Amino acid sequence: MTKLHERIAGRTRRITALLVLMGRRELFKRHLLGFGWRGCTHHSTGGFGREDDFSGDTEFAPGSRAARILIAMSWTTSWTSSWIGWALLSAVFAAATALLAKVGVAHVDSNLATALRTSVVVVFAWGIVLALGSHGEIRALDRRTILFLTLSGLATGLSWLCYFRALQLGPASRVAPLDKLSVPLVMVFAWLLLGEKLNAAAAIGGLMITAGAMVMVFG
Repeated sequence: MTKLHERIAGRTRRITALLVLMGRRELFKRHLLGFGWRGCTHHSTGGFGREDDFSGDTEFAPGSRAARILIAMSWTTSWTSSWIGWALLSAVFAAATALLAKVGVAHVDSNLATALRTSVVVVFAWGIVLALGSHGEIRALDRRTILFLTLSGLATGLSWLCYFRALQLGPASRVAPLDKLSVPLVMVFAWLLLGEKLNAAAAIGGLMITAGAMVMVFG
């Protein structure tokens, strides 16, 4: 997935830079016709445009619709290739998970709900792997990787079982903040076990997350 986004982002940035800086008809024909742009007209000024978007002697300038679309494409692909973008998306989907799970476990055993949810995740995850052709990398996995992925899977299963039980017993608005205490715990364990740096700003942020969760739960 990362390599695919990098290739798309790289090509989009190159196309955008060439079109914005040069604005030449030859570049337009070379790079945009392959994306389905048709009906282009060349004007006396040496510029080019699309018949339904431009009129008169309008050139393909940085402010034109095509340029704006390409710039937006470049921004989007750059954003989605960043770890910050994916982390924010993870937070959004995590919030949706808590709300949907709260409704889903209302009239069913929490363990059964976890099993059903996990089954969906398994099918969805393998569908993505097969679609991207990443399944061939299984043969290259060593024992250490398999061991830690297995342990991570067990930890995930235990976390989900506890999380769904907590949602069944308590309000989602209080269960979710308490569950997010995993953030400062990860920071401490990463510092102790993985040797990652824990500076003053990170420590203060972890303490604030902990204090915020306590206030939201017990306040």
